[in-house]
Amino acid sequence: MTCATGLHAATVGDLVWVDENRNGIQDAGEKPQAKIGLKLYFDKNGDGFPERLIARTTSDAKGRYAFKDVEPGLYSVGLEVNSLPENIYEATRLDVEDDKRDNDLNRNTLRTKPFEVKAGDSVLNDVADVGLVVGSTGVEYKGKENYISLTGLQVEC
Repeated sequence: MTCATGLHAATVGDLVWVDENRNGIQDAGEKPQAKIGLKLYFDKNGDGFPERLIARTTSDAKGRYAFKDVEPGLYSVGLEVNSLPENIYEATRLDVEDDKRDNDLNRNTLRTKPFEVKAGDSVLNDVADVGLVVGSTGVEYKGKENYISLTGLQVEC
């Protein structure tokens, strides 16, 4: 990505919200989360893993965020951990339902899976939803899986 021409540029973004019932889905009444930092990574060398940080943004008062003028290529959205409020410890459950309503942020990598922006795409808002959970300790039952929470505690359930 050497220059942004804007001829085939897209907007990538979506919503950051607090998943109060921890089901991984944006349910009615769940609150958006403002002031969360997000990063956009680009796959510069074509290896299938977006490694080059190319942009940063912050969610607004309605939890919305957007990266504008995104050229065709392979990308991933990451979480800016330093922007999390004190009471938020991790991402909620991953990819549990329809991409328009579920969390796309992996709690271990703090990034979405790679997604492609194609020539002619105008808005991609179903690949990078960020659902966060509130907790007092950062240690909670997550099902039969291992995970590392944002507090750095490793738990096996």
